[in-house]
Amino acid sequence: FKGAMTEVSQLDHKALIEMHNYLTSVYEEGDARSMLIGVVQALHHPLSGVDIVSHTSIVIHFLSHLFSRFLPQV
Repeated sequence: FKGAMTEVSQLDHKALIEMHNYLTSVYEEGDARSMLIGVVQALHHPLSGVDIVSHTSIVIHFLSHLFSRFLPQV
């Protein structure tokens, strides 16, 4: 999966492709561990351009494990 993300981002020379990856968590929303990862990600990616989880330029969004409850509304 990482290879596919990297390949797509490298081929997108004109920045036409926008990718959003969502990673669900077993932790409850508001859990200190999830919040810490989110804060570090929010600080690290704008400065380096690299996602801390995927080590690519594509940002990973962190969601609660309850995301499936809201999926039909999206």
